[in-house]
Amino acid sequence: MDDIVTKYYSNGNRYVGEFKNNKADGIGSYYFNSGDKYVGKFKNDGPNGMGTAYKSDGSIYYKGEWKNGKPK
Repeated sequence: MDDIVTKYYSNGNRYVGEFKNNKADGIGSYYFNSGDKYVGKFKNDGPNGMGTAYKSDGSIYYKGEWKNGKPK
């Protein structure tokens, strides 16, 4: 089973979710210091798979498949 962790970054962002081999990997949430967030699948420390990116006002920026950290 993957570990669930909270990782804080020096830029004020944070990740909460599954962690494997010292990287975000599995299901998690990434919170940007701007108030934006991404919720979904991660692989190799970035969005990969199905996920949703939200703007700071709660509206959806993109919902769908991600590959290598970018909307597919």
